Amino acid sequence: MNLWLLDEGAGGFYNVCCIDHVIPATKGGTSTEDNGVATFVAYNYNKGNNLGANLYLFLHGLPTFRYWEYHRRLTPEIAQMIVHNSQIQPSDYSFNQAIMNLICGVWWLSYDDSEKYKRDDAYYAASTLKRLEKWRQSADAESVGSLESRNLVPEMLTPDQDLLLSLREAKSVIKIKELMQEVLPYHKANLEARLAFEAAYDKYLDGDIEAFDLVEEKLDNPLVSAIVFNQIENNMSLLSDPFAPWDNPEELQKYLKGIKSGEDI
Repeated sequence: MNLWLLDEGAGGFYNVCCIDHVIPATKGGTSTEDNGVATFVAYNYNKGNNLGANLYLFLHGLPTFRYWEYHRRLTPEIAQMIVHNSQIQPSDYSFNQAIMNLICGVWWLSYDDSEKYKRDDAYYAASTLKRLEKWRQSADAESVGSLESRNLVPEMLTPDQDLLLSLREAKSVIKIKELMQEVLPYHKANLEARLAFEAAYDKYLDGDIEAFDLVEEKLDNPLVSAIVFNQIENNMSLLSDPFAPWDNPEELQKYLKGIKSGEDI
């Protein structure tokens, strides 16, 4: 799971990054860098203050014994991500959080009026600005190079990634709110494509071999990012073609449906 949000763009789903205490504060752990680890917020929530749940697959930027025990090998994609993320500095966390706050504002804008909650786009824009200010101060203190010089910016930026990167130039709440409006169409297009794939996948498991045909309409939207397009197309290709050890798509469906329901196959 890649927690560097710029890589994902306005992808519709987001890996919310937070800093977790390796030794929980309630167990005497300190809020220092050597007792911290970047993690997906849902996993951090599930772990709570349980010391026994510290089964990290990665720690300090490298695979742990648990990773090798479970997975045996390092895929080229994960190896590339490790090298890529080794250039991230502590100050970059604040920029990553600024993007996350902006995305929260975009989510709020995408909701129907009946779904909207108290923290609105103005709230998240102000929170984004605070994160940006902290990032600029921390980056100056660390004297780190630019994101580009550390290869933290994709070489071929998609339009939505370009918008997210432009956030670093924002100096006001008004500008950030305007940026949210610009990101919104990409967010909606990517989210609709991902949700269409999820719905088609459920139909596929129920025996509808042609279910993924309905997803193509969403992928035709020019605002769907290349990242989301390729992810969905690759998954549909893998699921729609018979491949070993499956003699036919029905056998594959049966296997996947069993995994989803928790059955022992």
